[in-house]
Amino acid sequence: MNSQSFQANLAAVINDRETAAFTEWNLWLVPDHLKAIAGVRFSGVELSYYQVNYGQFSGRLPSSLGAVTQGQSTDSPVTPKYGLQYQIDERNMVYATAAKGFRAGGVNAQISQTICETFLEQIGITAADVPTAYRPDTVWSYEVGGKFRPVQPLQVNFALYEIDWSGIQATTTLGCGQSFTSNGKRARSKGAELQALYRPLRALSFYLNAGDTDAYYVDPVSGPTPTLPNVTPTSSFNAGDKFDIPPLQVSTGGQLDRQLAQRLNGYLRLDYTFQNAYRSGATFGTSGYGSNYFTQNHPSIDQLNVRVGVRFDSGLEVNAFVFNLLDREKQLVQGLTGLSDGRSACSPTSLTCATYSGYNPFVSQLFQAPRRYGIQANYRF
Repeated sequence: MNSQSFQANLAAVINDRETAAFTEWNLWLVPDHLKAIAGVRFSGVELSYYQVNYGQFSGRLPSSLGAVTQGQSTDSPVTPKYGLQYQIDERNMVYATAAKGFRAGGVNAQISQTICETFLEQIGITAADVPTAYRPDTVWSYEVGGKFRPVQPLQVNFALYEIDWSGIQATTTLGCGQSFTSNGKRARSKGAELQALYRPLRALSFYLNAGDTDAYYVDPVSGPTPTLPNVTPTSSFNAGDKFDIPPLQVSTGGQLDRQLAQRLNGYLRLDYTFQNAYRSGATFGTSGYGSNYFTQNHPSIDQLNVRVGVRFDSGLEVNAFVFNLLDREKQLVQGLTGLSDGRSACSPTSLTCATYSGYNPFVSQLFQAPRRYGIQANYRF
């Protein structure tokens, strides 16, 4: 008789089917100046999911409860869109839009009670309390902006926006490494975007892209209602906790083109990117908080790239490049102490993570890629 043991055995079948019909209308309220836009999309989404997961990594035998996960969901969203557009003149226009978005629901893989018991107890539940499925979530996005060309060489686009997110599909990651998705309440993202292109000469151009974003949870995100006795419900995220999005992102650069021969053109290009420091993730008092392991303090980072190349009329292009010319090597994610020490599942009442339930000696640190250089060849047919 032969016997086999598996560290992990995972097989899944997902069938996802979507059908949709949409229409859009445009009506000139003031000919050649003011236009109204209205549209709507009708969708039908069907999802079926079947997974088998067992082995030492999942803490299950093929016959164990939770080794098989299966389920299905069906949704029929209706998502409208509205807008106004005013053409000031041939070079300048302003607009306003409102639109609804939709994301289908899904099915959760089973959490292992054997491996994750300590971490499940922290939020007062057992593996059986984890929802087998989660509902759809929706967004309403609102935007006002304009596109302007004050002088011929300069194009400027500007927008202000707000995105209101309801029934958010929030993922709770346990200290055992397994996770599940459940529906929260509300989140919001708001900000501004700027794009500018300046071409003072035909062979010389500059660009600037900038974005300022504030994305956060409006309401606390809570998992399943605790079923274990004497457990106070603990949220996965507090109201005001930030999403993993840099508040300020800027990219700028320029390119100089020059004809070198009758059928040969050369160019020199510089690109610079910057994002400011920020903090994201769960804050103190939540089940996902950790003073070291789960806290995400992101430093400001910047990078300068340079590329010089030649283009042949035949379609061949050859260029040499240097990425991260200044050789920035910042650690991209840091704990409050500046270095993760492996502690996790910190007590929501322990600000310094002096009381914790998990320890993982195999921690990883993520750094900005160092200076890289090389030669690249492309051919356009």
